[in-house]
Amino acid sequence: MKRIRLKSIYTKFILIISIVLMLSSTLALSIVSGYTIQLLYNPLVKMMDNKVSELKRMSDEFDIPPENFVSLADNSFMMVKFYETKEALLDDNEVVSKDVIDAIDAGEISKYYPEKFIHRKMSLYLITRIDEKWVMIHPVINSEVFTEVGNALRQALLLSMIFTILLMLIVLKRLVKPLKKLTRATQKVAEGNFEVEVSYKSEDEMGQLVANFNTMVMELQNMEYLRKDFVSSVSHEFKTPIASIGGFAKILKTDGLNSEQRKEYAQIIISETERLSKLSSNLLRLSSLENQSIIDRTQFFDLDEQIRRVVVLLEPGWGRKHLELELELSKIRFYADEELFQQVWINLIENAIKFSRDSGKLIIRASVISEQVKVFIEDTGMGMTESTVQRIFEKFYQGDSAHKTEGSGLGLSIVKRIIDLYNGKIEIHSEVGVGTRVVVSVPIVKNNEL
Repeated sequence: MKRIRLKSIYTKFILIISIVLMLSSTLALSIVSGYTIQLLYNPLVKMMDNKVSELKRMSDEFDIPPENFVSLADNSFMMVKFYETKEALLDDNEVVSKDVIDAIDAGEISKYYPEKFIHRKMSLYLITRIDEKWVMIHPVINSEVFTEVGNALRQALLLSMIFTILLMLIVLKRLVKPLKKLTRATQKVAEGNFEVEVSYKSEDEMGQLVANFNTMVMELQNMEYLRKDFVSSVSHEFKTPIASIGGFAKILKTDGLNSEQRKEYAQIIISETERLSKLSSNLLRLSSLENQSIIDRTQFFDLDEQIRRVVVLLEPGWGRKHLELELELSKIRFYADEELFQQVWINLIENAIKFSRDSGKLIIRASVISEQVKVFIEDTGMGMTESTVQRIFEKFYQGDSAHKTEGSGLGLSIVKRIIDLYNGKIEIHSEVGVGTRVVVSVPIVKNNEL
């Protein structure tokens, strides 16, 4: 048998609600009908008792067999039957128990009626004896009164169900409307269009879903802009050294160059090749860091000694500029990826040397303050404008014209990502013509936290 699939959530809602309403209405009709009938139990028992008393009184008063009075009475609501023997009564009525008849016959009880409506026919009857004759009285359950009550209940429940379904149709249409908008918007996003926004103001779950969707699309839009800008920047950064290498290679093929010229042009090609190699390495390193959330190569090392080694490594740079070096490094036992943090100090100190004036001053301090490793790197160089500081961590950004020296503009982006991986913070304070101060703060890990 082929399975039916409902593609519309609106249709599913209507189908489910209709089924639930029909089941609940049927159950309610059964409960209400039964309860209504049971409400008539006590009045009907009293009426049957009164009928028996009336027959006995009239029989005693007029000395006439009681069955003769039955035909004279109104029997439209009560049916009275007389039996000569108990066997005849039992043969004519399947619902009557022989034990009950024997108890009445033995004088143990004077009459009997069920404690409630019994059997599926909802029978109620009274059995007793009048002038040695067996009498059975029962209301006419299938009378018009019960039929009218049942019809009224069914009509009321049917109208209630129809009204509820119509009301739910209106409510569901309103609820499904933003969902349809959201579906159309997701289709556009799937096609690559991030210029979409779903308008729906509400604090309910649907409102939160729409708000989260709009936020997601905005983030995707920003990522798309960044991707395009990144591709454009990478293309530009590679284009310049490649063009330079190609141009000087062609010059080297020409005749008439002396030895000094050939060496000079060959050195330019070598420098541009190294620049390309460094750019590629930095791009790979940055890509790896941006897709990394867990650092797995962690170990304890002496941070102060690492900074000293980096300063020695960069001695040709600060020695050539005759910089006055001032080191204040406290003993710091640090738990992290040693190679990554070496990259941090190389980039930051190299930048400080690069933009320092000759015979300037380079200050490097490191200590632990409030369970934070604090490293200060300060130079007395040309400094940066406020706008440059705001964008200094962007990929390929190299500041104003004074800062566009050799480099790829990726070093500080790499530093920022490494610091972020360790829940740290990097701050840059700079003033044009005065110098720059970099502050790195990283939470320190204690032995008992490992």
